[in-house]
Amino acid sequence: MYSWAGPVTITFSTPVTEFGAYWGLAFGGDLPDPNTLQLSFFDVSDDLVGTTSFTYSKTDYLNTYPWIQYDPLDWHGYSFDVPVKTVQYYAPSTGIAIDGLQADPAPVPEPSSVFGTLVGLVAASTTLKRARPRPS
Repeated sequence: MYSWAGPVTITFSTPVTEFGAYWGLAFGGDLPDPNTLQLSFFDVSDDLVGTTSFTYSKTDYLNTYPWIQYDPLDWHGYSFDVPVKTVQYYAPSTGIAIDGLQADPAPVPEPSSVFGTLVGLVAASTTLKRARPRPS
Protein backbone atom coordinates (compact mmCIF):
# COMPACT_ATOMS: atom_id res chain seq x y z
CA MET A 1 0.00 0.00 0.00
CA TYR A 2 1.30 3.44 -0.84
CA SER A 3 -0.31 6.77 0.00
CA TRP A 4 0.70 10.34 -0.56
CA ALA A 5 -2.02 12.46 1.01
CA GLY A 6 -2.62 12.15 4.71
CA PRO A 7 -3.75 11.41 7.21
CA VAL A 8 -4.78 7.95 6.08
CA THR A 9 -7.08 5.71 8.13
CA ILE A 10 -7.10 1.92 8.43
CA THR A 11 -10.33 0.55 9.95
CA PHE A 12 -10.44 -3.06 11.12
CA SER A 13 -13.67 -5.06 10.80
CA THR A 14 -12.91 -6.52 14.25
CA PRO A 15 -10.99 -4.59 16.95
CA VAL A 16 -7.34 -5.67 17.36
CA THR A 17 -4.96 -5.94 20.29
CA GLU A 18 -1.79 -6.12 18.16
CA PHE A 19 -0.92 -4.34 14.96
CA GLY A 20 2.23 -3.99 12.89
CA ALA A 21 3.59 -3.37 9.41
CA TYR A 22 6.72 -2.63 7.43
CA TRP A 23 6.85 1.14 6.95
CA GLY A 24 8.77 3.31 4.55
CA LEU A 25 8.65 6.92 3.36
CA ALA A 26 9.02 8.35 -0.12
CA PHE A 27 12.09 10.47 -0.76
CA GLY A 28 13.49 12.49 -3.60
CA GLY A 29 13.37 16.00 -4.95
CA ASP A 30 12.54 18.46 -2.18
CA LEU A 31 11.27 15.84 0.27
CA PRO A 32 12.96 15.87 3.68
CA ASP A 33 15.17 13.03 4.85
CA PRO A 34 14.79 12.07 7.64
CA ASN A 35 11.06 12.41 8.13
CA THR A 36 8.73 11.48 10.98
CA LEU A 37 5.76 9.15 10.68
CA GLN A 38 2.95 9.77 13.18
CA LEU A 39 0.38 7.13 14.19
CA SER A 40 -2.81 7.47 16.25
CA PHE A 41 -4.87 4.55 17.57
CA PHE A 42 -8.63 4.72 18.30
CA ASP A 43 -11.01 2.31 20.07
CA VAL A 44 -14.50 1.21 18.91
CA SER A 45 -16.02 4.45 20.30
CA ASP A 46 -13.48 6.47 18.28
CA ASP A 47 -11.75 7.58 21.50
CA LEU A 48 -7.99 8.07 21.25
CA VAL A 49 -6.14 5.10 22.78
CA GLY A 50 -2.64 6.40 22.11
CA THR A 51 -0.19 7.97 19.70
CA THR A 52 3.35 7.24 18.64
CA SER A 53 5.83 8.39 16.06
CA PHE A 54 9.15 7.32 14.67
CA THR A 55 11.78 8.91 12.50
CA TYR A 56 12.67 7.22 9.26
CA SER A 57 15.82 8.00 7.34
CA LYS A 58 16.49 6.34 4.02
CA THR A 59 19.98 7.88 3.94
CA ASP A 60 20.93 6.46 7.36
CA TYR A 61 19.52 3.08 6.42
CA LEU A 62 21.38 2.88 3.11
CA ASN A 63 24.62 4.09 4.77
CA THR A 64 24.26 1.30 7.35
CA TYR A 65 23.35 -1.37 4.74
CA PRO A 66 25.03 -0.23 1.49
CA TRP A 67 24.38 -3.55 -0.30
CA ILE A 68 20.60 -2.94 -0.27
CA GLN A 69 19.49 -1.81 -3.72
CA TYR A 70 15.88 -0.89 -2.93
CA ASP A 71 13.97 1.47 -0.68
CA PRO A 72 14.10 -0.12 2.77
CA LEU A 73 11.10 -0.71 5.00
CA ASP A 74 11.24 -0.92 8.81
CA TRP A 75 9.02 -3.17 10.95
CA HIS A 76 7.08 -1.41 13.70
CA GLY A 77 4.60 -3.35 15.85
CA TYR A 78 2.29 -2.26 18.65
CA SER A 79 0.26 -3.95 21.42
CA PHE A 80 -2.79 -2.49 23.13
CA ASP A 81 -4.59 -3.08 26.44
CA VAL A 82 -7.73 -1.55 24.90
CA PRO A 83 -8.79 -3.11 21.57
CA VAL A 84 -8.18 -0.77 18.64
CA LYS A 85 -10.65 -0.34 15.76
CA THR A 86 -8.87 2.38 13.75
CA VAL A 87 -5.27 3.36 13.01
CA GLN A 88 -4.54 6.74 11.48
CA TYR A 89 -1.12 7.59 10.06
CA TYR A 90 0.46 10.67 8.65
CA ALA A 91 3.89 11.81 7.52
CA PRO A 92 4.21 15.53 6.83
CA SER A 93 5.75 16.40 3.46
CA THR A 94 6.13 12.90 2.10
CA GLY A 95 4.42 9.73 0.97
CA ILE A 96 4.11 6.55 3.01
CA ALA A 97 4.69 2.95 1.94
CA ILE A 98 3.29 0.03 3.96
CA ASP A 99 3.84 -3.68 3.43
CA GLY A 100 3.13 -6.85 5.38
CA LEU A 101 0.41 -5.35 7.58
CA GLN A 102 -0.50 -7.76 10.40
CA ALA A 103 -3.19 -7.50 13.07
CA ASP A 104 -4.43 -9.85 15.79
CA PRO A 105 -8.12 -9.55 16.65
CA ALA A 106 -9.12 -8.98 20.26
CA PRO A 107 -10.21 -12.24 21.89
CA VAL A 108 -13.95 -12.68 22.26
CA PRO A 109 -14.98 -14.83 25.23
CA GLU A 110 -17.01 -17.92 24.39
CA PRO A 111 -20.58 -17.78 25.75
CA SER A 112 -19.98 -21.01 27.68
CA SER A 113 -16.94 -19.54 29.47
CA VAL A 114 -18.89 -16.40 30.44
CA PHE A 115 -21.73 -18.60 31.76
CA GLY A 116 -19.24 -20.79 33.66
CA THR A 117 -17.66 -17.73 35.27
CA LEU A 118 -21.06 -16.41 36.37
CA VAL A 119 -22.04 -19.80 37.84
CA GLY A 120 -18.73 -19.93 39.72
CA LEU A 121 -19.21 -16.43 41.17
CA VAL A 122 -22.76 -17.24 42.33
CA ALA A 123 -21.58 -20.50 43.92
CA ALA A 124 -18.69 -18.75 45.70
CA SER A 125 -21.00 -16.01 46.97
CA THR A 126 -23.53 -18.56 48.31
CA THR A 127 -20.77 -20.54 50.01
CA LEU A 128 -19.38 -17.41 51.68
CA LYS A 129 -22.84 -16.41 52.95
CA ARG A 130 -23.41 -19.88 54.48
CA ALA A 131 -19.95 -19.98 56.08
CA ARG A 132 -20.33 -16.57 57.72
CA PRO A 133 -21.00 -16.88 61.50
CA ARG A 134 -24.36 -15.51 62.62
CA PRO A 135 -24.51 -13.01 65.46
CA SER A 136 -25.89 -14.44 68.73
